[in-house]
Amino acid sequence: MSTAPELTDYEKLRRLPFLYLYSALTATAVLCTVGAPLVLFAAELSIDKDRIGLIGGILPFFQILGIASLPIILRFGMRRVAALALLARYIFLVPLFFAPQFIGAPDVAFALIFGAVIAYAICRTLSEAAVTPWQQEFIPRLVRGQISGRIAVAYLPVALIGSFLIQLWLDGRDGVERFYPVFAIGIVIGALGALCLFGLGGGAPRQAAGGSSQLLGNLRVPLRDRNFLAFLFSSGSQYLIFSAMNVFLLLFFRERLGISSGQL
Repeated sequence: MSTAPELTDYEKLRRLPFLYLYSALTATAVLCTVGAPLVLFAAELSIDKDRIGLIGGILPFFQILGIASLPIILRFGMRRVAALALLARYIFLVPLFFAPQFIGAPDVAFALIFGAVIAYAICRTLSEAAVTPWQQEFIPRLVRGQISGRIAVAYLPVALIGSFLIQLWLDGRDGVERFYPVFAIGIVIGALGALCLFGLGGGAPRQAAGGSSQLLGNLRVPLRDRNFLAFLFSSGSQYLIFSAMNVFLLLFFRERLGISSGQL
């Protein structure tokens, strides 16, 4: 299978605004959807606390699917898989709008939310598994650390401004339906972030040498690297802590201290 010619560093730098826009939009979309608003939304639907913990903590367990998705990524291309999976993960959140119709039947409301989150988690894993190696193509090597640092710094104002606006909206209104605009804005912003990925270069389909079985077999090689294993352990443990803060602390402050959803 022929591949497109590699972009020059100048062409890559010209396309980096799409990366910045994608990063900012995606961070905002997560803040409005599967972050704290989703946990508080489920709590106001009277879903059991253990089920809310399952909803909020299920995302990390689907990361393992990133390994199984490698043949799909190579066949259809990293850019196409990353963008379409990112777009699909927000479309799968639409069932959240139907959950309040079953506020008197928490089991049905939980099933709708849980199904939406599972579909979101699968698409999220597929998108991130494609974006990670693709970054080696569209970010020039000499400025790779600088670009990552800029994106990390940009997360802070995005989170602060987004959280402040969500607080004003949720605390200024009553009823579970007040979460609808937050979810809707997050879904639209997430879709726009997915479209930004098409503005980046590279990510063409590739022919895997030796087939998919050899490709998956080669994944055993980095498992012999203790530095890599330490990185995996560090990343996984940090995500578990994040999940605990995102779910259990929110519910604790809401139930025991009576802090409003907007402030949380």
